[in-house]
Parts: sequence; C-alpha cells; structure tokens
Amino acid sequence: MKISSHRLLDANGTAYPFVQSPHGGDPLRPRWLVMHYTADGGNTAVDWFKNPASKASAHLVISRQGKITQMMPFDRVAWHAGESEWKGVSRLNRHSIGIEMVNYGDLFRHPTRGWMRYWKINGAYKWLDPVVPESELMLDGQRQVNGQRLAHAWQRYTDGQVAAAFDAARAIVAAYRLEDVLGHEEISPGRKTDPGPAFGIAKFRERVMRREPAPRFIITTTLNIHAGPALTHPTVAGSPLPLNTEVEELEDQGGWKRVAVRGPGGITGWVPNTFLKAAGVPAGHNG
Repeated sequence: MKISSHRLLDANGTAYPFVQSPHGGDPLRPRWLVMHYTADGGNTAVDWFKNPASKASAHLVISRQGKITQMMPFDRVAWHAGESEWKGVSRLNRHSIGIEMVNYGDLFRHPTRGWMRYWKINGAYKWLDPVVPESELMLDGQRQVNGQRLAHAWQRYTDGQVAAAFDAARAIVAAYRLEDVLGHEEISPGRKTDPGPAFGIAKFRERVMRREPAPRFIITTTLNIHAGPALTHPTVAGSPLPLNTEVEELEDQGGWKRVAVRGPGGITGWVPNTFLKAAGVPAGHNG
C-alpha cells in the first residue's frame, strides 16, 4: 500500500473506496496513529460514520473480511478519539489518524442465549443482539457487572483485518512520519477499551514502527494452517504448508502461533508450536 494525495492506494495504485463522512474536515498535521474497534460486528460502521446523527468518524474502516473503506483524507481531522491525551497533548482528533476495525469488543455470556454485548443504555443494562459464536472469541474469565458475575470474552480480529491494518498502518506511518501507533485505550484510559487484548497493540506497534522484527520460524513438516488456535478450526486456503516453509510470528496463544507465510501469497493462520523451529536453527534442533 501507499499514500497519494492523502488517499490510500493498493499495490496496483488503485485508490480504496472512499465514502466521505460529514464529521470532521479541519486541516490535520498528524503525529500519531490510533487503532480502534467499532463495537459493532456488522457492516454498519461506514453507514454510521456518514450518518449526521453519529457525531463520529474515522479515516479508515476495515471490515471483518479485510475490506478497507476510507472516510476522510489523511490531512483532515476525523472525530475518532474524543476526550483523549498523550504526552501532554489533549484532544487527539487534531493530532492523529484513526483506523476503526469492525469488532464487537468485549462480550458477556447470556444465561441462556450465548455471547452478547451487555451495555448500559440510558441508565439500564441491556443485552444486545446478535449472539457471537464462541469460536470467534478470546475467553477472559469472569467480571462483576450489574450485580452479576458473568463470563467475559473479547471477539478476535480476523487474519484479513490484521493484515490490512498492518499494511495500511505501515504506509500511513511512513508517509506522514508518525511518532507512534497507539490504542484508543491508551489515550482514553478508563473511558475506552479498544482495540482490546484480542488485538495485541504492543506487538502491532513494534512491528509497524519497525522497532522489533517479527520472530521467524521454519515449518518442520508438511503442515495444515488453521483459521484459529485449535485443530477444530478449519484449514485456510493454501494448506498444507510444505516442509521448510518460513513464517513470521504474529501472535502466540496456548501452544499455537498465528503466523504469516513469508514471500508472495500472503497466507496467514494458526499452526502448533510443536512443528516450528527458530529460523537459522540447524536441523534436528528445536531452538
């Protein structure tokens, strides 16, 4: 990806779809990039940000399928940060570019229906549809809410989303020489929780800012690559990976790593740690 005339372009130089939000538009000289989740898992974020009633917007929206929609030129203010502060600078709308990723965020288990949002609206807690499959979640113990102890979880981001967010972030940081990549939860602590622990903002920041190279591994056998961190998840297109395929680590969880295959193809998914060795380690050694 690259930037031209404050628009995001794909590798072929084609601009991503643009839908103008009415919220914002003042001149912007950005210092930071801020990552968010929409708190809505559907495809309504673009419609919401162009709705005059929303009073909110973002520069980019990334769908669950990894589709990117731009809603504000990168040299114009979008209303994504709200009350915020970082390094003595407040109201970061005027100092940052915002990327929203479609994701429900934190969820609770309804006593009979499954995993749903449980929000306080107009002074009363309400369960909000839809029910989200447990296979999409990162479980997070229990929390006390509204006098109840409820099971808690975070919706995972899809591989397509993370890949699109990473490529877009790299291009934006390079084009505008940004100082850092931040989570909304970092600039509005106690008020916001996005992008949340399912995203891994610290590792994402390190990779985007090129402060720490992603660990590289070699596949030690012909190996299927899965959509989630368990054999019960379906295999992804491109499986199986051949012996000696080189991959980069994106995330580690419970004996599995989410990896990206190095080189053309852009395959990402989950593989067991058992079948990985650190790149550069001689055959017969596990690192």
